[in-house]
Amino acid sequence: MKELDGSNRKVEIAHGGYTLRTPGLVGTIKEIDRDIGTRSAHAGRKEDLFDDVMKNTDVNLLKVFELKIERDTSPPKIDGIRTDDLTAETTYGEPAMVFEMPYLGDESGVAVLYISEAGIPRWIFPEFAKSGTSPVRGGEGGLVFHLPRTSDTIPDDKAEKDGTRSLFSTLGRRSVRVSQWATGGLVKLGVKAAVKAWEDKQRPYGLHMVTFDSPIDKGGDIDWDFLREGRSLLMIHGTFSTANAAFGALAGDPLRELVNTYDGRVLAFEHPTLHESPVDNVNWLLEKLPDGLDLDIITHSRGGLVARELVLTVDRNRRDIKFNKVVLVAAPLQGTIITDDKHMVQFLDRFTCLLEYLPDTVVTTILEGILTLVKLVGCAGLNVLPGLQAMDPGGAYIKGFKEDPASPFPVSYALASDFQPADQNLLRFLAKRAGDAIIDRIFGAPNDCIVPTEGAHEAAGLTFKDDLVFGHDAQVHHLNYFSDRVAQDKILEWFK
Repeated sequence: MKELDGSNRKVEIAHGGYTLRTPGLVGTIKEIDRDIGTRSAHAGRKEDLFDDVMKNTDVNLLKVFELKIERDTSPPKIDGIRTDDLTAETTYGEPAMVFEMPYLGDESGVAVLYISEAGIPRWIFPEFAKSGTSPVRGGEGGLVFHLPRTSDTIPDDKAEKDGTRSLFSTLGRRSVRVSQWATGGLVKLGVKAAVKAWEDKQRPYGLHMVTFDSPIDKGGDIDWDFLREGRSLLMIHGTFSTANAAFGALAGDPLRELVNTYDGRVLAFEHPTLHESPVDNVNWLLEKLPDGLDLDIITHSRGGLVARELVLTVDRNRRDIKFNKVVLVAAPLQGTIITDDKHMVQFLDRFTCLLEYLPDTVVTTILEGILTLVKLVGCAGLNVLPGLQAMDPGGAYIKGFKEDPASPFPVSYALASDFQPADQNLLRFLAKRAGDAIIDRIFGAPNDCIVPTEGAHEAAGLTFKDDLVFGHDAQVHHLNYFSDRVAQDKILEWFK
């Protein structure tokens, strides 16, 4: 364990050039043995799960540090100007501590998963020079990371006590997790090809029946003659996801009732969402769907764009497939700026923050996608991923919907949310105060943390027969709509 005395000196926190500067902050930092850290008393609730996902995505955990700040001795600002010895800032514009580590070579990528005292995670990448072409090197050629300096406050109901843990850490202590991966293959393949290789393996195309107990693919052939006997329901998931991760929260009575409504004729469409566009997704799907079907659709997130594309393409190609009702949940019908290159770190941060209280199966699925993009953030070209480009509000795909809206479009319903976290630490991370108002740092408008509220239930060419927009009290965010009982009841009502 190393003491932090509040000075501006570099404190060596691990052998080999790992240092930390924390002027004004007094406390301690210790390195946790990464081989036993996930099994220690100070581990987070999902450490083993996180370990498994890292292995599955070829990411190595290099170092784990635990930081405990006892007090802040910094002098107050004078006329709004900081008077301490450190002027570094995080990518969010906050005062920062400076963490330095050895440069591992051109074929190694590195990122830090920083977790605050209150369990709020964020991804931190090496600081880059103004040219944007190479990481800033420290005094001895090391990588430089700017970690948040300000402490979070632990809510009374989560006050530190033995066994109180967040997803990946112990409450009351900050965690700094250094991850590393090989970049050689990424550079050689290129971003799109690297993502394709991962999605071909982990998120392949598929179409399967949904049973009473689960949206999981249990194998078996699809009986198309049976599906032609009446209305069928098609489930379409969103970014990073699978049918089970997206709709698994319906398992139990809601899913049983939904499957009964359609006499067992419920299909799930599995598909890649990063390297393939909604157009690509629909082209694959229409090669499998026969004529003569009578379909309703339920979607989550980006799946709403796939549904719109499906209706358009069937109408344009005069296919004999009928659409009756579409329920769009958190659909980015007007796009979402958080998926562009400029906001990719915030996109990753927000998805990671929302994992806190989700089931293990969902955490695993979403975290695999997050780590895949983390590995690519340091490589130029994330904006070449068609699946993300499709959600750009100013991009050609969203503009195309405005110019060529689906007509006729089936009877439509929508679920949206204006999410404002009850956790004040998460609220400060996601939003800022402007007078008496609290304004989201990225959108500047109501949203569910990923998709703007307005764009999820208003769009050119669509008239909604009914919608439900959750307010702050509901605490419904982008990844938990289907867990909410009110949302479940509304979905069942709309499909009856």
